[in-house]
Amino acid sequence: MAPFSIVVVTWQSAGELACLAASMNRHLEAGHELVVVDNASSDDPAAAVGAWKGEGRLIALDRNAGFGTAANAGTEAARLLVLHAPAMDGYFAELHELWAAPTPPDPADERALMARFGMEPA
Repeated sequence: MAPFSIVVVTWQSAGELACLAASMNRHLEAGHELVVVDNASSDDPAAAVGAWKGEGRLIALDRNAGFGTAANAGTEAARLLVLHAPAMDGYFAELHELWAAPTPPDPADERALMARFGMEPA
């Protein structure tokens, strides 16, 4: 698989980012890039970005500039083919529920979730 960048726009989403990083660590090779553009959150998105085993970058905006401005900043910063999927909110919400349990989810549950959203695990 060719390397790509995943651009994520956040605001107060450190918990969801941690779930995303855990899933990415399980399903993707480290050659991919995670670019997180944060809209002036008060939580700690840097910790979640640091949890990704590959290259991760945090672009911290000084205000909540909105989705479009933040997405543009992330796309401009990405060095590789960009994967940008704003329609994945439902996927990330369900992924968060899986990872919020006291024990890590079964990989089969993650694969089933990915299949429901039309993704094929690596």
